[in-house]
Amino acid sequence: FLTVTSKRFKSIGFANNNSTPKEFILPPANYGAGFRSIFDSSESVVDYQPRLAQPGETVLMPGHALQIWLANR
Repeated sequence: FLTVTSKRFKSIGFANNNSTPKEFILPPANYGAGFRSIFDSSESVVDYQPRLAQPGETVLMPGHALQIWLANR
């Protein structure tokens, strides 16, 4: 995974380069109070609906996909 941190936001990215789905675990509460998905390469951009998740929650990612999540502070 990849993390990007600035004074304004924290984000985390997950990449699945395999053809089979893979599970990722979001960071614990000391990283953020919750998480919001802002990009998922497996979803249509036209009807994309951001997902909300809790710290430590398991995220299932389709094969050959990239997801970007923002941490809520």
